[in-house]
Amino acid sequence: MPAKTIFCMKSQTELLEPSRNQLPGEQTLSPYRLYRTCDETPLSVFIKCVVDGDLSALIIEGSPAVEDLAEAWAMLYGEYLDLINSGEHKYVLSLQKEIAILDNEIQMIELCLYVLTIGYVEEIDEFLKTLDVYTDLDPLNPSYYQKIKAANDSLAQRRMELKIKTNEYQNYLKNNETRTEVTRRYFTKTLLDIAKHRGIATIKPANITVEEYAIMLEDLNNSHGKKG
Repeated sequence: MPAKTIFCMKSQTELLEPSRNQLPGEQTLSPYRLYRTCDETPLSVFIKCVVDGDLSALIIEGSPAVEDLAEAWAMLYGEYLDLINSGEHKYVLSLQKEIAILDNEIQMIELCLYVLTIGYVEEIDEFLKTLDVYTDLDPLNPSYYQKIKAANDSLAQRRMELKIKTNEYQNYLKNNETRTEVTRRYFTKTLLDIAKHRGIATIKPANITVEEYAIMLEDLNNSHGKKG
């Protein structure tokens, strides 16, 4: 049977843990480099992002901000969608990406608001505006904490959107009997199938790029299709 690549990530995406990332205003001026394209990204990095939801795997060097990681992942993900060229796959992967980015935004906003309850930081307040969260905070105003609470309450719409998309994704998995849950075991098995098809012993995910994986997977699927 042709190998199917319908990515089934965790029901509650853990895109990035705030404790491992810088808050706005804490970013250094040091340069950073990220994996952004399929022709340069090792498959092992892609697997860590897809299976674990850990976008810190995209970091080559430096300390990028969370939004930079999310942007790089969106770029990499979008290119992969074009490579696999499947309507069903694109639907699932696009939905996963939307869930991951939305979940990350909510986590970042919640973290920023929590820090503001400890003390006012202008850089964080300004960063929230880039996420369409306007607090109008004045640390000397008695309504300071009420405004933070109001900003947190304003996340209700985003939380509802996340819930709707997560339910849509889970319903798809429930109703699609042909789906294959993508775990590390899935990638190991698929790479063994590709290696067998090519007459080699093994293929290590750290030794091939995402682009090479997509090409080899397409070749494997085509060969299975010709065999009926």
